[in-house]
Amino acid sequence: SIIVLVTAATQDPDTSIALAEVRHADPTFARTFGVLTKLDLVEEPAVPKVLDSLRNLGEDGHPQFGHGRVGVICRNDKEQDEGADFKVVEEKEKAWVKQNCGNSSIGTPGGTAPTNALGRTNMMARLQETFMEEILPQLPAIFEDVRRAVKESTDKQLRFAKLRVEDAELFGKQSEHVVKELLQTDLCDGIKRDIT
Repeated sequence: SIIVLVTAATQDPDTSIALAEVRHADPTFARTFGVLTKLDLVEEPAVPKVLDSLRNLGEDGHPQFGHGRVGVICRNDKEQDEGADFKVVEEKEKAWVKQNCGNSSIGTPGGTAPTNALGRTNMMARLQETFMEEILPQLPAIFEDVRRAVKESTDKQLRFAKLRVEDAELFGKQSEHVVKELLQTDLCDGIKRDIT
């Protein structure tokens, strides 16, 4: 399984309850993908420190996430109330990145950590890649489990259908015997007279 840890860039990681919970579930952070939100709300003097936390995973007390980390900007309350779409967010992200980084990718080339990126689009792409990396090796086992479940279900349905046929045949023989006996009774003679 993959754990997606979402924390605000404005929050001190040492006080993050979410980080503490993830650390409990995934002590080495091998299964963790980090999303750092609210980059645009970080006060100017702290921006370099936030960018360093994205660049230097595993250094200076920042946890190294096995699936990397992405920084994003979210819609604010006013934008959500006005129904602003994510194109507005993408424009805000581009402007923020241009002002603070000069480009959209801040990963360390050749580093041991997976590439860390900025922006919602990069986050979605990285989550898709991570999902595919995790799920592809498991597909043969998943297909085998599905095949086995379908076979078991089919076998149960066939056994049930066979029982129904046997019951119908047995009922048919019993019904034939009951009808023959009924035809020989006085009650049946009365029905015959009423019909004719």
